[in-house]
Amino acid sequence: MGEFLRNHLTLVKILFVVLIVVLIFVAIFIAKKLEGAKTRSEKIKKYVAIAIFSGLSVPLYLFAKIPFPIFTFLKIQFSIVPAYIIGFLLGPTSGALVILIRTAICIPFTKNMCVGELADLFIGLTATLTSSVIYLKHRTKGGAAISLVFSSVAWLITAVVANIVLLLPFYIKLMFNDNLAGFVSMLSSSVSSINEENYMLMYVLIGVIPFNLIVTVACSVITFIVYKSISKLYRNIATDNKRSEENLDNSSEKE
Repeated sequence: MGEFLRNHLTLVKILFVVLIVVLIFVAIFIAKKLEGAKTRSEKIKKYVAIAIFSGLSVPLYLFAKIPFPIFTFLKIQFSIVPAYIIGFLLGPTSGALVILIRTAICIPFTKNMCVGELADLFIGLTATLTSSVIYLKHRTKGGAAISLVFSSVAWLITAVVANIVLLLPFYIKLMFNDNLAGFVSMLSSSVSSINEENYMLMYVLIGVIPFNLIVTVACSVITFIVYKSISKLYRNIATDNKRSEENLDNSSEKE
């Protein structure tokens, strides 16, 4: 399986992108049903906002990366912040849509046979849906804080479970030709006490948990700080557009 994926990496990328595109259309369909806007202009404004924040998420994912000090192949990045904000503004499926669009665009640039993108997709969807669903029911500053706390917990649980069950075995199979010794050697170059018997526990305790804790706390703090300002800007634009439409309608009626 690993050999096939390595020899057909282009096919794997294409299939992964197709899967993401399908998920995008499913999310759009759900968004129309659950979060449907009432007027055509509201729909346009909504999808423009999703497009803009997806566009912000992509460079944050591809270029604004900081190596984690212990295992430098783990990269700290903040691309989930735009998804958090859109999730707060427009609802859960809109936030999820930003994650799906970001993933689809970034897949062709993968350097780890889509393993990293798969991890970020799982985590991004879990965290964004958790935060936006809670905030949907409690649209206050306190509600935002609580939603981000629960989102961080969901993020960490997803990261740990996904790495143990799927991502780490998948990474070893693809990147090291199923050679555990090679992967352990890479880890032990940073932490000498890691061996083939304890690599999973050590990697989770020293790598997965602290790395994801840093990222989720940073993203939550940034979101909490900037969200209200962006929300006010969005509402002001929406109000101005509504007034313009009303003036246009009134002018048409007079004519």
